[in-house]
Amino acid sequence: MGLTALIALKTYMQSRKVENAKAILEIRKMFATDANKEIHQHINDHKSNGLGKDMQFSKEFTEFWDKNKLNIYDYLGTLELLNIYVQAGIIDMDDFAHQYGYRLRNIIRYEELLKKIEYQNQVDPGWTDLIELMELADKSKTNYKYPKYKL
Repeated sequence: MGLTALIALKTYMQSRKVENAKAILEIRKMFATDANKEIHQHINDHKSNGLGKDMQFSKEFTEFWDKNKLNIYDYLGTLELLNIYVQAGIIDMDDFAHQYGYRLRNIIRYEELLKKIEYQNQVDPGWTDLIELMELADKSKTNYKYPKYKL
């Protein structure tokens, strides 16, 4: 490989790192809103609850959903944007796992939220990027392990 090609390759690799860093920062800012912090805290606090045998949503979850529906959509939509970035190669799966993987793991562990996503997706498919991200995370070879999700 000639010197010019090596310089071009190095420049390209550096520009990719810059794009990656910009994308990570952009997403971090999106998650930094007060509403998204509140949604994240709720998801984190409820990540291991179950639905029970009758598969009914708890009163607490229903109230949380009804009160925060648009903010929840925004929060989950930001994760969908991350899937688009991963699919486009702007962020690699290792960087996703390191920076944002815990958010996805908490969602997967929050059974009521997963069931709500599943129900909505059956009625009107719209969480395709979120589901694709969960599937991608499940297959990823990163050092970060994801629980198996059941949609």
